[in-house]
Amino acid sequence: MIDGMLNLTELEVTRAISAISAAKESLPSSDPRMEVFQLIIEGLVSIQNSTVNDFNKTYFLEVHATSFADSIKNINSTTEFSEDKIFWLIFHIYVVFKERSFREGLFSNFILRIESYFDSNISSLTSEQKIRMEFLRLNLPRHLLNQSAKTLVQEHSIMISDGIEKLEKINSKINEWEGKITQWKSRAENLENNLKESAEKLNFVGLAKAFSNLIDEKNEEKKLQIKWMTIFGIFLLLLPIFSKLTTSYLNVELKFELTALSYIMPFIIAELILLYFFRIFLHNFYSIKAQLLQLKLRHSLCAFIEGYAEFIEKSKKSGDAKLFEKFEAMIFSGISPDPQNVPSHFDGIEQISKIIKEFKGQ
Repeated sequence: MIDGMLNLTELEVTRAISAISAAKESLPSSDPRMEVFQLIIEGLVSIQNSTVNDFNKTYFLEVHATSFADSIKNINSTTEFSEDKIFWLIFHIYVVFKERSFREGLFSNFILRIESYFDSNISSLTSEQKIRMEFLRLNLPRHLLNQSAKTLVQEHSIMISDGIEKLEKINSKINEWEGKITQWKSRAENLENNLKESAEKLNFVGLAKAFSNLIDEKNEEKKLQIKWMTIFGIFLLLLPIFSKLTTSYLNVELKFELTALSYIMPFIIAELILLYFFRIFLHNFYSIKAQLLQLKLRHSLCAFIEGYAEFIEKSKKSGDAKLFEKFEAMIFSGISPDPQNVPSHFDGIEQISKIIKEFKGQ
């Protein structure tokens, strides 16, 4: 043991053991106190070999350590070991090892020897000693139970505190994650809006591309119509010249007679047919031109229709939408260039057939 443990020094315990051993040796072998002295010596030696932790927070340290230390300090070579002094020495040692047996849950033969001594000498014990023995029997388990309960409460308190601390950390992490989730949600919504805007812009780009393709197709059709009009126009101009050259070559004098009509009638019919198809191509040319104007208008609208849609939406919310009704009617209405009324593909066929029939009848 270290000095100061149980308010005793190792020298004081050694001196007490020596004094008790001397007293034991002075007794005759038949003296009944020989057994109790031996128990006291063995107990003191075991206590001397104990550590501070063996007595930390014990019932003995709380209740009996002071009186035990006083008893040991007063033992010397001249000490008279009365029955009362012997009882209290063995009683304190019994408390130490009884509590240790309870705590460790182990059977001790040393305690059994002490209890056997008490049972055999119960009649010689005073009333106070018997009461102290009974009190120890009841109070020691109560003390150990209370201490165990306090220990459990402390452990549970520590566990609860640790749990609360962990919950606070978890809540902190959850709040942190919620903040990050909110940020990522905001970023995702922004990305979604950007994708929607990009998709809308791509839709307008695709629409503009479609109009551009249609414009290219109509331009090709327009060039084809111009080509055919040029060809038919050339034939319309060359046919009268060819007719004049033919009559001159055949020495036919052109007079207002039926014989002259038989020479020029094929040229007249051919001229009418050429003029008819020329008008058809001219009609198609104006129709394609009107379609190009409308396609170019819509192709131009694709450049600012998105901004205009946002602007008109804001205007509708503010109640000023009527201000733009005439503007919308002007911008978004179709364009009609009102070309000349050209006959359809089979207009005039009946007139040509009538002329042919009359010519054959004559």
